[in-house]
Amino acid sequence: MSFIARILGGIGAGANSTACMAILISFDSIDRERYIGLIEASLGLGLLLGPPIGSLFYYIGGYKAPFLAFVALYVVSYPFIVINLYNSEKTLKD
Repeated sequence: MSFIARILGGIGAGANSTACMAILISFDSIDRERYIGLIEASLGLGLLLGPPIGSLFYYIGGYKAPFLAFVALYVVSYPFIVINLYNSEKTLKD
């Protein structure tokens, strides 16, 4: 991986974390604490379980298997994300 790609990946990861926390600041204090806890717990679980799951997919299907498995996961979860965002937006307008 080139040096430029690593720098851009680091900037993107930092911007993602900063954007998530900035969005959470707009919530009420009780909700804010709960959601910050959920995001931090999810981050911890991802860092803990990501490498073993990725290596399992690599062992089963080779180099491309972890990437294809997570693409499939994102494609399957996309409709649920869109529905939840639509319902939360409708709730906020009411």
